[in-house]
This record gives sequence, C-alpha cells and structure tokens, in this order.
Amino acid sequence: YLAFISYSHANEDWGKWIQKSLETFRVPSKLAGKSNEYGKTPEKVFPVFRDRDELSASAELSDSIQQALEDTRFLLVICSRESAKSHWVNQEIKLFKSFAGAKRVLCLIVDGEPHASDAEQECFPEAVKYEVTRNAELTNSPCEPMAADARSQGDGKFNAKLKLLAALLGVRYDDLRQREKVRLRRKQIFSSLLASILIAGVAVGFILYRQHSINEQNQQIAINLVDTLAAGSLSQALQTIDRMSVYRTWADRELLNRYASAEDGTPEKYRLGMGLLETNSAPLDYLRDHSLILDVREVAAVSEVLQPFSSQLASYYAAAVENESLPVEQRFIATCFLVNVSPEDPLWSQESLSEFITEQILSVNPTDIEPSKQLFHPKRELLIEPLMLAYGDESQSDIH
Repeated sequence: YLAFISYSHANEDWGKWIQKSLETFRVPSKLAGKSNEYGKTPEKVFPVFRDRDELSASAELSDSIQQALEDTRFLLVICSRESAKSHWVNQEIKLFKSFAGAKRVLCLIVDGEPHASDAEQECFPEAVKYEVTRNAELTNSPCEPMAADARSQGDGKFNAKLKLLAALLGVRYDDLRQREKVRLRRKQIFSSLLASILIAGVAVGFILYRQHSINEQNQQIAINLVDTLAAGSLSQALQTIDRMSVYRTWADRELLNRYASAEDGTPEKYRLGMGLLETNSAPLDYLRDHSLILDVREVAAVSEVLQPFSSQLASYYAAAVENESLPVEQRFIATCFLVNVSPEDPLWSQESLSEFITEQILSVNPTDIEPSKQLFHPKRELLIEPLMLAYGDESQSDIH
C-alpha cells in the first residue's frame, strides 16, 4: 500500500473522503516517474488502505492490521478529539513507527487543536507526539509530525489534500499547488468564455461546448495511446501507431514531449520515436543508431515503419554489414534491415554475405526462425544453396 489510513470510527466520513480524494487524483505526467527519496514518484496514488472498511470481515483483525502496516509506505492519521483518545489509533501509530520511524507518519487535522492546553481539545494522539522504540513503546522524546490542517481556519480541505499528496508522491507542495492553480485558472477561463457564448446564443454555445468535450475526450484517448506505446512491446507498437493515426492532432505534442524526456537507449524512447515518424522525421537518426541492438523479431516489427525512409537508411546498414569491427550479432541485424530498405544493394551479389546470413540463422533462437524467414524472403534464392549445404552437414544442429 502507498498509505494506511488510521482513524476513529467517529471520523469515518473523513476517512472515506481522503481515501477517495487520494486514489482518484491524477498525478501530472511531468512529475510521475521522477526520482525522490523513496524511489520514484508513482503514476497514481493507489492503493490506499482504510482499515475499518477493508478488514471488517477478517477473523484475525490485529494480525491483518499488522500485516497491512508492514506493507505500507506511509501512515496517514486523521487527527481529531476522538482519535486522540482512541486506543486502537495509538496502537497502530506505535506499531508503524516501531519499524518505519516518525518521518513517514502524516497527519490530517479535522477538528480539535494540536498541542492543546485543554486535554479535551487535543487532536494529536500521544503516539503522534512522541518517538517510539523498536519495541513499539512510547518514549518521552517529542517529535513534530508533518500535518495538514483541513479545518476552515487552517489549510482548508483542498490545500490539506495537496499537502498530503505532495508528501505521498515525494514532490514539492508548491509544484502541485501551482499546477492545480493553472488547472483551475484554465477551468475558470473556459467557464467565462462558455458563459459569454451562451449569452450570444444557446445553440452556438452548446455546439462549442460539445466540440470542447470531444477534443478533451480525443486528447485523453491520444494520451492513453501514447502511454500504451511507451509501455508496450515493439511487436505491439505498429498496432498502437495505426490506432493513433486518427488522433494525430492530439497525440503529436504528447509524443514529442515524452520522446524528448525519455532516456537514450531505452526501449521506451525507441517506441516513442517510431510513433513520431509518421509526421516528424527528427527521430530517424536516433532510431537508426539504436536499431542494431534489436533482435530479429523486433526488426520484423519495426521494418514497416522504417520502409518509407529506405533511401536515407540504405548506406548506413550497408556500411554496418561490412564493418567487421562490429559484433557479428549487430552485423546480422544490419543485414535484416538492409534486405528491407535496399534489396537491390550490390552487397547481395557477394557469396560471402549469403554464407554469413546462413551461419547466423543457424545460431538464432528457434523462436526467431519464422521472423527470419519473413525478413529474408525477398532473397530466398541466394540462401537456398548455403542452407542446403548446412542441412547436409551432420555437424550442424538440425532444429533450424
């Protein structure tokens, strides 16, 4: 779990609200995946554990809660006058602190007062205010928890939610707040514009609003397709790129941003570059330079995308085939590309090239035989004789 919500039964509505608010929050794509002290910022705040709701059917409540606490990154305590007096809330905090420390305990103040002079008004449970030993015993050493105040005189519900999200995601509160401000400002501008259009004519306003909704829907579909392309495999990439063609207006900017920020040499950047080629040839050099590390099946998957750029790629792959300083595996992959981008290249007249291809086919993984057959089908006549010789050689494995 990303978070475990500890609360008094009297604050159940607050527990439901904060769980739903966190789990439905969409992490900005520019923040997701960034490194932080806990690893990387997740793409979504999920799952969030709420004990009364999710363990109500458990026969071993204490064991189940202990296991859930051990499996969570943060403990989120809903602080109120009721939770300050709750034995179980204090027990959960002590247990979590005993193995995770105080730094990962987050507080949401909903009523009462922190460090109140009147004990009846205190909202912090004792286990929140003091350090805990490895044996889950309370000490006299005070500690100051990270707290978000949802009360109207404090941060308010909206800002309190953002403070907790910033801590859970390992990002700066101001980054989230500024992004939410921009989002709200855009929403307000759109609402004002819509109101003006409605004054001019309800019919025109309805049409524009409908078009805006369609654009947003198409943009979301485009973003989802880009996500699928970035996370899928090369063999699935062509299918995704084909589906993306309808949403090019919305997908290209997202593709370009994701491609620019992707790490060089990763499969993700290669797939995103393939997606851009239909309208932007800028990634062609990158795809060419990183293509020799692919395997045969991946070459078969991407060759269709590179086919329109044959004239720009032929000399590169021909040079790679002849470059004996390259590993033989990479030279073989170069021949796989060359047969697609330049089947009439003078290199194909060299008998040594046919023998080289045959030798490499005999050593590829058996699952690569079918894609190898497809790739070299245009040059099958050149390979028949060396393949027959290899077939008759009893020292060769017969599986290929």
